[in-house]
Amino acid sequence: MIPQIIRIPVGVIGTNCYIYRENNDSTCWVIDPGGESDRIVQSLSNEGLTPKGILLTHTHFDHILGLTGLIEHYGDSLPVFVHSKGQSSLGKTGGEKQKQALLMMSPTMAETNSEILAKLPEPTEIFYVNPGTEQQEEVPGSSLVVIQTSGHTPDSVCYFSAKFGILFSGDTLFRESIGRSDFPGGSSQDILHSIGRKLYLLSENTKVYPGHGGSTTIGHEKSHNPFITG
Repeated sequence: MIPQIIRIPVGVIGTNCYIYRENNDSTCWVIDPGGESDRIVQSLSNEGLTPKGILLTHTHFDHILGLTGLIEHYGDSLPVFVHSKGQSSLGKTGGEKQKQALLMMSPTMAETNSEILAKLPEPTEIFYVNPGTEQQEEVPGSSLVVIQTSGHTPDSVCYFSAKFGILFSGDTLFRESIGRSDFPGGSSQDILHSIGRKLYLLSENTKVYPGHGGSTTIGHEKSHNPFITG
């Protein structure tokens, strides 16, 4: 089967939420539900799909604001996967941290999403990927493995399927660009290392689905991305 990938740009920043189905049944994964949970639920319903888990590439607000609505709709037994360094940004305490961060950026946005953040669910599945090793944890029940790609944030990860040649790169790698590293916890050195020493080792035919903007391939980025050289 060829995987089914549905891209849904959500929220004020147009974050790419992905519905990813790789089996012949009606189950799928939701990757980075950054807002507008009603649209995500409607898309799942239109396709006759039921999520078996939510995968987060990191916990910036524009990648998690749809979590609350999805858990309210499908129930709190729906697993939420996140890197260990991002777990403190979810749940009640994490919701308050997210609100305070939003207040500094946009008081209006913080107020608009206050109720959602107050009900932010706890993560249920934690990845403990060691950035100093080649260890790759698996997403259970899928062909996806977790690649730790710190730099944009300390908890940034990508989800890679060697079977299907697919990479969900979050805000680490974009088409002819890379993620910002000037947020708290970011590191320009780390993000360049994550891309050059990890993602660029994947097959050049690997299709890349980033957290913002259009898709690309590893080969295209190695030839045309001006931020990664050598």
